[in-house]
Amino acid sequence: MIAINKHVLYILFSSHIVLAAQPYLGCVDDYAEGNFAYDVDEGSSCLATCTDQGFAYSFTNFGGQGDCGCGNLPALPQDYIDSGSTDSSCTSAYLTQRTSSRFDHLDCTGPNGEVFFDQTETLQFRTIQECFDNCQSYTFAVARPDPETQYFSCFCGNDQGEFQYTPQVCDANSEYIYQVAGESPSEVVGRRRLNERRELIRQRKMAAAGMAPKCPKGLTACNVPGVEDAYECIDTDVELESCGGCVHGRFGERLMGRFKGNGVDCTTLPGVSLGASTCYEGQCEIYACKKGWYWKNGACVKK
Repeated sequence: MIAINKHVLYILFSSHIVLAAQPYLGCVDDYAEGNFAYDVDEGSSCLATCTDQGFAYSFTNFGGQGDCGCGNLPALPQDYIDSGSTDSSCTSAYLTQRTSSRFDHLDCTGPNGEVFFDQTETLQFRTIQECFDNCQSYTFAVARPDPETQYFSCFCGNDQGEFQYTPQVCDANSEYIYQVAGESPSEVVGRRRLNERRELIRQRKMAAAGMAPKCPKGLTACNVPGVEDAYECIDTDVELESCGGCVHGRFGERLMGRFKGNGVDCTTLPGVSLGASTCYEGQCEIYACKKGWYWKNGACVKK
């Protein structure tokens, strides 16, 4: 539906090919303050330039030759505007894309709130990336920018079944539908079931030792610092202060003599501006650095 060239990165790990998409995110009136303007070399594109420079987002203005923005600050809901075209190509605005994501853009539809038979509860997030984080164990993610609340409405789904929506031009109030790139629904379900089996085995071992935690699926029981024999349930794939694992160790490891915290508190990374970090797939991502620091290879480095 989108009349733009999408780049797909192929990364080879052992004998398995992982696809990283560069999804269309919508049309915005300008790129965020703190991002950078770049001159695009002849024969290249804004997306390719931002990807090569290691930035998370590209902002292409097709109305102005060579007008390209790159950066790590995402577009916010209040930045979205109508595309002004019949093919959602942002002829009067900046077309924004993620330079690397496990989700790729599929369609847009009206704000009806119903797309899948098995869709999850609708949640509110400040950025579309947080919606992707929330839906990472699903095949589909749906995000709708709301300029009034300045939040994205977000829900996820697996079984698309018969389409319950009518595709339309991607506008400021549309629902943007994304699908995991290069991965079938059965692969997503298989991966989730494997993780569930591993967690079940671990919990059975802990149950045998008389210390089994009880957390909902997808959450990890982490130690509570300073409180003996207590735990909190955390999604370590997206938890900002315990990213990639339990900062203070998994519950029970201390009792079993294997205490080791392997998570990262993204809010304490050196040189990072307040509120300019997030946790994505268990890794900290940085959007802006403090004065006197500059962004390089995903981290803030002192000048």
